[in-house]
Amino acid sequence: MEWQVILKDAAEAARKEVIRLYGSSEAIETFGVGYGGDPIRKIDLVAEDAIVRVLDEYSVSCTLISEESGFKTIGEGSDTYLVVDAVDGTLNALHSLPFFATSLALSDGPKLSDVKIGLVLDLCNNVAFSAERGRGAFLDGKTPLKTSSTTDLEKALIGIDLGAPKNELMIKRLFNILTKTRRFRQFGAVALEICYVAAGSLDAFIDIRNRMRVIDVAAAFLILKESGGLLFTPEGLIPDIELKSKERLSLIAAGNIRIAENILKSLA
Repeated sequence: MEWQVILKDAAEAARKEVIRLYGSSEAIETFGVGYGGDPIRKIDLVAEDAIVRVLDEYSVSCTLISEESGFKTIGEGSDTYLVVDAVDGTLNALHSLPFFATSLALSDGPKLSDVKIGLVLDLCNNVAFSAERGRGAFLDGKTPLKTSSTTDLEKALIGIDLGAPKNELMIKRLFNILTKTRRFRQFGAVALEICYVAAGSLDAFIDIRNRMRVIDVAAAFLILKESGGLLFTPEGLIPDIELKSKERLSLIAAGNIRIAENILKSLA
């Protein structure tokens, strides 16, 4: 089964539905609370429904894990997991801010390290970041992705999420980073931001709010790894949590080991 093709078709189907609703009052309609604990907006729901339709059309069997629905058996079900964030950056989409994506990760086991294919489709620019375990990461399936070689925090361009909840401890830990680094960006779509670290456009990305979920990063984790980057906790550990986990995380993405070490030293 050609999962790369299936995931690409599924992401493109989601994009059609999202772009149709983008900027409309209909997009913000709420349908309860999803598995991830956030409100389910119509723009999220139609995107996930489009993904499931494509899976049904291909008659695949897998266990779908999504931010909206939680667990869903597709076909006959199997030990293959598909982790779906139909709209990464929903708030951006609802505010007509053109930075959001669809994230799809296929895994042959129950943990983050078992992810074997990752696809993140930038829904506004219609460009795809993808990776297959052991085979590298690519932009639109053609151009190899390679992370930045920048190691100096003073010269780095770093993505950062300072959104709620803010607390004194978080600000204290970030103080050295904030004073050493002159160039920050906050975009509001985690999977896509990590992919831009994979592409070398950002040198690193930092989110220590303890708000990230494995669903947010499952695809981007593989894409970053295959492009030469690292994803780790503020304690310097490589995360390997259950794909079904609702646990919230703090994570850092870095283009190379040297800048990773400098970030960890500054957070200490």
